[in-house]
Amino acid sequence: MKYGKWTMVVFGLLLLPLMSFAKPAAKGNTYFFERDDISLKVDVILPESYDSESSALYPAVYLLDGYWTRDLVTRMYVNLRFDNMLPELIFVSIGYPGEVENIEQKRLTDLTPAYDSGFKAGGSASSLLDLISNSIVPMVGNNYRVDASRRVLTGHSLAGLFTLYAMYQKPNTFSHYAAISPSALWANETLASIDTGYAKQNKNLKAQAYITYGSDEYVPYVRALQRYTKQLEARDYDGLELSLAKVEGMRHVGMQFEGFIRALAWAFADRRPEGPSQFEKMNLKAQAE
Repeated sequence: MKYGKWTMVVFGLLLLPLMSFAKPAAKGNTYFFERDDISLKVDVILPESYDSESSALYPAVYLLDGYWTRDLVTRMYVNLRFDNMLPELIFVSIGYPGEVENIEQKRLTDLTPAYDSGFKAGGSASSLLDLISNSIVPMVGNNYRVDASRRVLTGHSLAGLFTLYAMYQKPNTFSHYAAISPSALWANETLASIDTGYAKQNKNLKAQAYITYGSDEYVPYVRALQRYTKQLEARDYDGLELSLAKVEGMRHVGMQFEGFIRALAWAFADRRPEGPSQFEKMNLKAQAE
């Protein structure tokens, strides 16, 4: 297993405004999926060049909790594109339809692999994962020009827990798994138990994983995640490339901002566009005049 040491990130990125230097993705399409008690709304958001570059293939980012995170992440994408940090991407936003009631309770059930006696919910993650891997991912692949070698799954909190659960259960569905403040404390640290069960039968785990959290999050939550990541590092799975980052001064909800920015930058560090960024071009032009 290849992994990076914990990166100490000094809080400061959030002091910069999310500037609108470029237009968001050009267009998209909406789909609806149902299985058992799970109803999903899936928005496929295409990059600006999708129609004009008819032979181009695009990496796809599958974004959990899309009804909350879609607009946030696509705005971040615009600014990262302005800085030449990302290639053009297809976003697949996975969330609930507007008519679904009590979304938070649904998340507690659908995104978790085990029942938590404290929250009195949980355990439907396998159904959601089957729906994503057997229906949503194939639909996107059959209808859009996606680069099948770069599929990223990402989510925050319970969706981060689901992201890592998917890594163990379906490691070949996605190439990259980015978990932001994942809920390792859930159901008596079921994530660590899942890893233990996996390790009893496997020495390989072919995936690239990014795990991040804020230093000032709820202390038991942080300690559970630290125990899990220490255990994961010690496994030394063949094929697993693991990157870990602790963000100083951040708490749980605020980690969405810092976490998604850094997750996108991590997932496409090897695919940054060449040449000067738009910011550099603006400054070069101003200096030349």
